[in-house]
This record gives sequence, structure tokens and C-alpha cells, in this order.
Amino acid sequence: MNIPVLADNFDYWDLRVLKNKVEIVSVDDETVNALNVSDAFSVGLRVVKNGSWAFVSSNKLDLNNLFKQALKISKIKGVKIGSLPKIFDSAKFKSSFKINPFNESIEKKISILKELNSEIKNYSKEISTAQTYIAYNKNDLEIVNSSGAQINGESLFTRYFTKGIAVKNGCLQQAFERNYVTGGLEVLYDEDLLKLASKVGERVIRLLHAKHAPPKRLPVVCDANMTGLFFHEAVGHACEADEVLMNASVLKGKVGEKVASDLITFSDYSGPKNSFGRVVFDDEGVKKKEAVLIDKGVLKGYLHSLHTASIMNVEPTGNGRAMSASNFPIPRMTTLKVKSGSFNESELFSGVKRGVLVKGFKGGEVNPTEGKFIFAASEAFMIENGEITTPLRDVTISGNIEKTMHCISGVSKKVELTDGGVCGKAGQHVPVSEVMPWTRIDEVLVGGRDS
Repeated sequence: MNIPVLADNFDYWDLRVLKNKVEIVSVDDETVNALNVSDAFSVGLRVVKNGSWAFVSSNKLDLNNLFKQALKISKIKGVKIGSLPKIFDSAKFKSSFKINPFNESIEKKISILKELNSEIKNYSKEISTAQTYIAYNKNDLEIVNSSGAQINGESLFTRYFTKGIAVKNGCLQQAFERNYVTGGLEVLYDEDLLKLASKVGERVIRLLHAKHAPPKRLPVVCDANMTGLFFHEAVGHACEADEVLMNASVLKGKVGEKVASDLITFSDYSGPKNSFGRVVFDDEGVKKKEAVLIDKGVLKGYLHSLHTASIMNVEPTGNGRAMSASNFPIPRMTTLKVKSGSFNESELFSGVKRGVLVKGFKGGEVNPTEGKFIFAASEAFMIENGEITTPLRDVTISGNIEKTMHCISGVSKKVELTDGGVCGKAGQHVPVSEVMPWTRIDEVLVGGRDS
């Protein structure tokens, strides 16, 4: 890449070039309702001049014009930043996969989605609708900067989502299975479609006939997915340094303080090779390293981009991420993990005289400044005298983030790579993952309905 002499006008610059190809196939019952293919190209240039950032982007690789525009807008003084570390890694990385989705015929993909929908509906006459989609995107990213960094990466992300909907006496319930990975179509092709459909069918019918939870404060056992949702939404976002700087985090100013149970060690790292949130280098060319956020209940630090690290005078953590080269990188989570504990499954439930098991999630809301949360479980069960009993539906859990973290009294030995997902923030969406144990919370407000 030929960098123009105009680049010498800046104290620092970095350049990102991204080629992105996306395909989405969606089928409702037997009907194809979406078949989208898109190719995008973006280039983003950040510069530092007189202690402030300037940022320009384009869909054309005209470097002379980009640097000219950057020089023009850099005359406007922005937020002052501190000194930036020299990022000069040279590396190439490429995600591995078995089946390239872009090489498979559309007809084959549609046929598999229709077959899966048919199997879900065949599970029970009470299932009225089945919906399935697959989506995959390939990113070719190049990052260069004024310190000599040269990062080239090829990433392939694939995901599927399949859902069954059942209705009876005005009650509508839905259940889903999904998996989001860094990899190819093997994520779906390697599945036993009948077993996958049976999981969805069994769950949605169980929900259709389930009872409501008692609305009261109770002990709760969370599966890996609900544990992941809590630590992503309620804790992870509060650990993003830009949220801290904007006074939008309940964890601001609490580094070194006890914010959780001794059982909790919580970090953000590059993730397993197939995790949807896998990051080797972030979108600023910083090599991703494990960032320990909470160690045995004590807050140790935050997630940083180059910008926030310079302001807070700390090292960047490799969490500067952007949806495309047209977006300015901001602190984002990658793959979160809670360290495994010492409890086997039966020990998590023993001693719970009356409580609730919550599994999976279907939404939620967090007030980061007040430290409050509410999450909805995909399904739930009563726990009575240490045993899992009555199926429940439409269950929520809510509470105060710090109080809830202090109430965690059990962490399982086993950890699981959860389904993964797409996290939205400031108009940008990026892939994320969690590696999580099951957890027991001594008390949380369970939302349900009186009998």
C-alpha cells in the first residue's frame, strides 16, 4: 500500500481496509422469505494531530484524498488524548472452517432449512409455525499504521437460528435453538436435524403447558447461557472504559474494591478458535490479550481501546473494535469467561429448598448508571428440596448488579462455550461469545404471576 507524503503531517495515523461479503437465507415453514447477498468495501483513516483524533472514511481506496480530508478536519480541535503506545506488529491470521458456505448451492441450503422446519412442525400439531435462517459473512481486513504495523486477517462467521411457535387458548409460546461460530456451514450441516428439531419441539410444547413462576425473591440457578447474559449485559458493558469515562457505569471508580463474590474471577480474552467472538488482533492492530476484570471478587480494571487507554494512562487491552472500516473503534467485549468453580451440578441445587432454575435467554434490559437489570429466560423450572420439578414459562429475574454478584454462592466446575451472539452499541454490531459455568445466586427477584 503506497502511503502519500501527506501522512508526514500527523503525529500518528492508522488505516483500515475491509472487504465484507454477506449472505442470508431465511425460510418460514416452506416459504423462502429472505435471500440477501451483499458485498461491501470500506476504508477508514484515523489520524492524531495536536493531541486530538480526526477520522475519515470512504468506500473508495483513494489515499491521497483521505489524507487530504483528514488534514482538513484535523484543524478542528477535538477531545485531547494522552500518549499512544507504539503498535508495530506484523501478522497474518485466517479462521479455519470445513465447509465454505459461499461454495454451497442456494438450493441445498434452502432444502435443509425447509427440512428442519418440517421436522419441527411434525413434532406436534400444536406447533403452528417454524422459522429458520442461516447467515454468514467473510471479512478480509488489512490494518497498517505509522508505527509500521501490518495486520492481514481473513475471518468467516456463520450462524443459524431455528424457532418453533405454538399457540393454545390464546397463549403463544416459542422456543429456539441457535449457534453462532467462527467457521463454516458445518455448524448446521454437522447437526442431526431430527434431534435439533426435537429439542425445539419438545421445549415449545413444554412451555405451552408450563405454569407461571411465583413472583417473589428466591434462590436461582442459572445455566451457562443465562450466566453469560448476566455477565455480558450487566457486568461486561459496565467494564467498557468509554462507558466509565461517560459516567455511564456503575463500576466507575471502583478498581481495587470488592464488587462480587470471592467465587468470581471474570475476564475477556481472545476465545476458542471457533468462538463467534474470536479476536486475534483488534481493529486497531492491538494483539488481544486476556484482560482480567474481576479477580476473586475484586475489580481489577476495564476494557480499553487506544483512545480510552491513552486518557486513563493504561495499556490497551485489544478491545478496540469497529463494525466496519467506516466506524471509529470503541471498547467492546470479545469472548468473556468466568473461571470455573468447585461445584458439581447436584451441589448447585442441594440446599435450595424452594427456588428457580433459569435456562437460556430471550431478552432483557440494563440501567448501567443505576446498576439495575431485568432478564427474561427462555425456559425455567421450579427447584424444590434440591430437585428440578415443575416447568415454568415467561420467567424474568431482576435486581441490582453488585448485590447480585455478591449473592453468587456457587460456580460449577464445568464451563461451556455458549451460543454466541451479536452485540449492539453506539450503532455498531460486533460478534461476541461467552465461556461460562452454571452459577447459583442466593436471592434475586423472580418475575412471574400469582396462581
